[in-house]
Amino acid sequence: MGFFDTVFGAPQETTPADPGYAMNEGDSLADRLTAQRKAMNVFYDDPARGYADARRLTLTFFHLPTGKEVAFPAFLTDYSDAFTSNWNEEEVYGRNDPIMTFRNTRRVINLGWDIPAYSIQNAFGNLDKCTTLMKMQYPMYSQGEGASSISKAPLFRLKFVNLISKGGALGGVESGLLGTLKGCTFAPDIDAGFFDFKQTLDEGAIAPKVIKLSCEFTVLHEEDLGWNSPDVWRGKSNHFGYVPKNAVIEDMTITQRTEADGVADYIAEGEEEGLEEAAADAIEVVKE
Repeated sequence: MGFFDTVFGAPQETTPADPGYAMNEGDSLADRLTAQRKAMNVFYDDPARGYADARRLTLTFFHLPTGKEVAFPAFLTDYSDAFTSNWNEEEVYGRNDPIMTFRNTRRVINLGWDIPAYSIQNAFGNLDKCTTLMKMQYPMYSQGEGASSISKAPLFRLKFVNLISKGGALGGVESGLLGTLKGCTFAPDIDAGFFDFKQTLDEGAIAPKVIKLSCEFTVLHEEDLGWNSPDVWRGKSNHFGYVPKNAVIEDMTITQRTEADGVADYIAEGEEEGLEEAAADAIEVVKE
């Protein structure tokens, strides 16, 4: 197949038509269009999508103003979670170093992922998802007398199993992180090519076989995070979702640190003695 796979003419391997609507060389335009529509309605079984849905390995974006939701199988190409502490610096005469006053800690997540299409139907479905995501970056307006004003800003919840979550791997998008999108980049993979779907002789549409998306997500903290004491963490989030609550770290000895919500957490201390006993105790406490 070439750079463009067309669904006009003989049926392609990637878009099989119903046997009763096969497109042959002598068919009329009406017959060919009927065959194309039938090909578009064929059900395709995608094991990758089934696995992603079953294991919840999807990037899910929830648009707070509209309640719309769009999810992509997580074919990640880039992932970074940056925590940046900001300080005010005051230069003082006679001091080598400035006086540092803490301001805040910001969290920014950068994501990149591919969206491969396993059929022409899926390719146009992927385009529709991307269109929805791009629309989500606009606000909601309210109409007044002769003018409109922004009523709701385009805030999101973003969820990806336990890595982008405020409540662990389980739970729906409501357990995702609140934040804003600085922007999304839509980039078809030119080398992979396109599907070419001709609806009439003069008009047509193409859909990328692979779409590359990337975005920058700024997390908005929903609780005051910090330490009440050396052993008590103020936030209710469990390791920001990184480590499931029922996980036990077994490569080193384990000491208990009780979080504000009473969930037992365990951190490595660097000694090997008593590992099995500590791990067993950890499991029992987590079960409670």
